[in-house]
Amino acid sequence: MANATALFIYKSFFLLAAFQMWFPVFCPLPEYNTLSELKRMAYIFVNGILLTPACALIIFANDPMYAMYSAVPEQLLLLPMLDDQQLGGVIMKIVQEIVYGMALGYTFFRWYRRERKQEDELPDEPYFPAGSANRA
Repeated sequence: MANATALFIYKSFFLLAAFQMWFPVFCPLPEYNTLSELKRMAYIFVNGILLTPACALIIFANDPMYAMYSAVPEQLLLLPMLDDQQLGGVIMKIVQEIVYGMALGYTFFRWYRRERKQEDELPDEPYFPAGSANRA
């Protein structure tokens, strides 16, 4: 974090990785849109579980994780450094849950609407009880 160039490369890499992570869920290209909605929901759920340890590491750390911030005078901080870090981890976890919940809801309701549409498009077949004279 002390090197501006390395920090820019680091953030760019994570932004690219984030776009790649969400691409299978919100794929705009029909030829790459291969996951079913059920698989997308499982993918979102597993990704949510995989991010939890990072949040827990930040929330339950006993020492500040970034030495760069230890040089900031205490008067400029609203909270002690460790409390600020832990609050950041809690906010990260809450935002993650909201975003993943919205993505799961969007995917579920898109799946539900598609299934209802397919069900409504099925032709009604005539029903002939067993033993009826109208059977072919």
